[in-house]
Amino acid sequence: MGVIDRLREDFYQRICVEHVLIISALDVDALCTCKILQALFKADDVPYTTVPVQGKTDLQKAFNAHSEQVKAVVLINCGGTLDVQELLQPEQGVRIYVVDSHRPVDLDNVYNKEQVNILLRDGDVLEVPPFDDIYASDMESEEEGVEDEYFSDEDSAPSNKRRKGDESSYEARKRKHIWKRKREEILYKYTEYSYHGTASSLVAFDLAWKLSKDNNELLWWAIVGLTEQLLYEKIDRERY
Repeated sequence: MGVIDRLREDFYQRICVEHVLIISALDVDALCTCKILQALFKADDVPYTTVPVQGKTDLQKAFNAHSEQVKAVVLINCGGTLDVQELLQPEQGVRIYVVDSHRPVDLDNVYNKEQVNILLRDGDVLEVPPFDDIYASDMESEEEGVEDEYFSDEDSAPSNKRRKGDESSYEARKRKHIWKRKREEILYKYTEYSYHGTASSLVAFDLAWKLSKDNNELLWWAIVGLTEQLLYEKIDRERY
């Protein structure tokens, strides 16, 4: 999975040597997250550029305007529910980190190990369908194998080959059909409802704590971001 919960080792220590592009949504939690990250970057002299966005079009424009200058991009409360690699088309070597409280997270982001990483607070679990149930169907190659077997042996009796090939092809198509129906049901249940996960500002504060750079100001930003979730009924009081 392209999921990171070891924020210090797998996120911060990698990007602190880069010029970082921060693309942030305009909700309160996103702005609080941005303030925490900016404080950490300033403390460690990490160069960064911050661009506020509102919507998918703004996100694309912001990335395209700065993509040639950066190798590390942080998306705050935007991009999590979209296929980021498909949307932004990043060049090789560009890594995109997504800290987004919106759920459900797009599965292409979750299972993209090359260029997209989802940031989570230590201990949080991202509940997603198993990879094999969504992507790992080799039904097409299995059907091709059946066709190859059917035409490969010229010395065999054509009628016997045809019967064996027809039976194998039927079983392969049947398995593929069952897998597709199961996949559709899983995706429907996964995307049926939208909700919010841990506030992004709490994820950022967790990073600050692990870096031993937490203070009352950063704690305040995290509290404000979390409280915004409660006030706008993104989470219930029990989770607050």
